Parts: sequence; C-alpha cells; structure tokens
Amino acid sequence: PRYPQFQADQIEHAKKAGARGLKVLKALGLVIREQGSTGPLVKIDDPRFDPMWEAAEAARFPVAIHVSDPEAFFLPIDRFNERYEELGAHPNWSFHGRDYPPSRELHEARNRVMSRHPRTQFVALHVAVAENLALVAEWLDRHPNMHVEFGARIGELGRQPRAAGRFFDRYQDRILFGTDAVPRGVQTPQQIFGD
Repeated sequence: PRYPQFQADQIEHAKKAGARGLKVLKALGLVIREQGSTGPLVKIDDPRFDPMWEAAEAARFPVAIHVSDPEAFFLPIDRFNERYEELGAHPNWSFHGRDYPPSRELHEARNRVMSRHPRTQFVALHVAVAENLALVAEWLDRHPNMHVEFGARIGELGRQPRAAGRFFDRYQDRILFGTDAVPRGVQTPQQIFGD
C-alpha cells in the first residue's frame, strides 16, 4: 500500500547517489498483482503510482518504460504467428490466452500516465509498437513528453524501410538508440555480444 511513496523516496535517494533515470519494467501491467501472486493485475495508470511519476519529474529523471512486447506475443502460438519459432522455444514469453490485457490497452494506459504527468519525460522502449509507426507517430504528436528507443526492434523497422526512414527523419530528436544486449549474457542468443 505504501510502495509508490517508498519508490518516490527512493528516486530522491537515487538521484543523490548519482542515478540519472528510472526504468519501469513490463512487470507493471503484466506481472504485478494486487495480492502478490493472486488478484487482478496492477494497471500501469493506477493513480497510486502518481507519487513515483511526480518524483521522477522533480528529479528530472527520464522514465524508460517498457509496457508491452511485439504484437506476436499477444497472438496464438501457431503457424500463423510470425514469431512461432521464438515463442515455441520460449512459451513463457507469450501473453496470449490468459488474463493479460491486450497490447493496445497497455499502451493506452501508459499514454494516460503521460497525459497526467506532462512534465515527466517518458521513453517508450522498443519504439512502443514498432509494427505500427503511424500509431506511434500519433502518440508522439499528442505527447511532447514522449520519446522512443529502438533496441531489439530492428527487424520490425527493417520490414518497413520507407516508413521507418520517414519516421526517423520526422522524430530524429526524439529517438534514442538502445539495446537489450548484455555483455557476456547467456539468456537468449539475440542478446549476447562479446568483449
């Protein structure tokens, strides 16, 4: 019950210790539940988190926020799913067929947070919805406090080279380079890079 204020206080302490930003994992909206492991999922735009967003703004911390995964992760794992092989190897990455909200609902909840906290800078990780740059452009136009980064979404961008080129030209001052790679990482092959 007191977590958001605790988190707000931790942001202040982190700033004094040298931190420069806050990262919010997709656990908010997809994993964290009201009673720990039971109960309904805690929503991204739950007003109880307002002290945390306000503390990030006060600390001038950008908030890197990951609220969803590729659209394919919300679809059945079958031969029509473009990530069939990947999800077959990692079925726990799928958000289909359980009580998870649709991807669009997660993004709309993040957008409501950005609207409520217009002075807090948000970085929507993985281009928010890399498969739909027109939609992301609408969000960027509506939310001047929104930025994106494109780590782990080169494949989605590469399938739409002209649209991606126009997107990068138009929003070049609001796009960051990011990566999911981990030095000497072992979890998933696409995340590994050497020394």
